[in-house]
Amino acid sequence: RSEDGVVEAIEGPGAFQMGVQFHPEDLRHHDSRFKALFTHLVEHAVA
Repeated sequence: RSEDGVVEAIEGPGAFQMGVQFHPEDLRHHDSRFKALFTHLVEHAVA
């Protein structure tokens, strides 16, 4: 959740599912959490 309480990301059990309301690829150079999120997405996309 953001500081104002808005849900900005979800993930689901089972098959790889992820939804975000931002661009983790734009933030990956500023925060390691976003780099990990983007890397995880790319790894699943090429699998």
